[in-house]
Amino acid sequence: MSEFQFYLVLLVTAIIGAGSTYLLSTKTTWGVVRSSAFLSLVVGIIFYLLGEETPFFNDVPLVFIGASFVGMTSPSKLKLAGILFAGTLFGLLYIYIPSMYIGTGGTMGTAACVSVLCAYGISTFAENQPAKKRGSSEPLP
Repeated sequence: MSEFQFYLVLLVTAIIGAGSTYLLSTKTTWGVVRSSAFLSLVVGIIFYLLGEETPFFNDVPLVFIGASFVGMTSPSKLKLAGILFAGTLFGLLYIYIPSMYIGTGGTMGTAACVSVLCAYGISTFAENQPAKKRGSSEPLP
């Protein structure tokens, strides 16, 4: 398998992880935590049953779980398209900044946060609407 195919699988996994968590949490009464936990458990069980010989055994579950953090974003901040974009950004961060994931805790959540903030900033800029203070209709100074 080529390096390109490997990266493509990780990007698709990130997009599916973010999108499926977002959709499950918005279309059911489960909420974001249960949706993320359930989907991550399903992926983990599937890869456990497939065994360590499975291609991407180590990476796909990690990318899926991290991307599910992206999918936990409030629908009032990002719609599905924004979530899918943020999931793609998360996948790119995972691929191109691997040293970030060695020996530190919380890096998946940090990468998810950075991805969501970038997607939110781009969507706000694209809509040409200034950021607003929470609970206020007035723009920030």
